[in-house]
Amino acid sequence: MRIPKGSLGEDTTRLLGSLIVARVWQATTARAALAQRQRRDASLYVDEAHNFLNLPYAMEDMLAEARGCRLSMTLAHQHLGQLGKDLKEGISTNARSKILFNASPEDARELARHTAPRIGEHDLAHLGVFHAAVRLVVGGEETQPFTVTTEPLPPAIRGRARLVRKTAARHTRPLSASAEGRDASGPDDTGTDPRRAT
Repeated sequence: MRIPKGSLGEDTTRLLGSLIVARVWQATTARAALAQRQRRDASLYVDEAHNFLNLPYAMEDMLAEARGCRLSMTLAHQHLGQLGKDLKEGISTNARSKILFNASPEDARELARHTAPRIGEHDLAHLGVFHAAVRLVVGGEETQPFTVTTEPLPPAIRGRARLVRKTAARHTRPLSASAEGRDASGPDDTGTDPRRAT
């Protein structure tokens, strides 16, 4: 979901983004009552994550518990200065897979602890365009760090906005129509009919 800071304003954007992340986390923890095999994999991608993690939960707890609830979290930010001390430590400790693009010398010094000795702070501060240092967790084990070359974004698709509108019109319906459809369809998905409540 895109939350445009330019039209909503910074405070509203932070609040709305944090509410969305909190709601996703509530839905994730509600799955704890399900058997592990019944929990479907889910993913949460948060760009400019420092803006949207103003939550009543400790990030380190969220990251530690997310694995058990089968939620993968991708948190992106530009530099370590954007993160408060607790958030930075929580991410450093609990976000075990890391993809690091070109870093400032100060950030490279701190981030090198995740990639040294194979990839040092000098290497992190001098990664080329579309290059990244990666440290993954595979099968519960940390891999040796390695570098990758990423692809530039493809050119914009002409008429994309029109295609999105056509697809939305074909596969969705307005909320008012959805609510009317639920009212007419009978009992809700809990198996109880609210119209017959006493």
